[in-house]
Amino acid sequence: MHIYHSHCLTYSPPFVMVLRAYAELVEKGWSPPELPFNNTTPVVWVQDEQGRVIGTLVYYTDKPRRLGYQLFIYVNPEHRNKGIGQALVDEVCERIRNEGGDRLIRSIHVDNKAPLSVIGESKATMMRYELDLTKKAE
Repeated sequence: MHIYHSHCLTYSPPFVMVLRAYAELVEKGWSPPELPFNNTTPVVWVQDEQGRVIGTLVYYTDKPRRLGYQLFIYVNPEHRNKGIGQALVDEVCERIRNEGGDRLIRSIHVDNKAPLSVIGESKATMMRYELDLTKKAE
């Protein structure tokens, strides 16, 4: 699987997917109507064999605080449970580490069950999940 990296350039294939997916999240009440990123924000994405974007993750690194923030992740429903989302997160973690970051902050709505099945349940509306990038995976 090849992961591409760029910025959220307006009307680029990953940005168009982000806009469509973000509208779905707003409709569900999981995200505010204002986009939390712009066309200079870094994005990674995966394409299928026909060149269609099937998964994307938008992030940024706060270098002075040594933090990375996952702003948005989306995998096309037909391509879920194939490791694409995890591959995107792994790629971003590596990029954040290379930029001097040692933590990734992810905010996830409690009704978004897929990531919460890994992280755990909470009574809060939004969960802040912090991933320590200095520890090796077991």
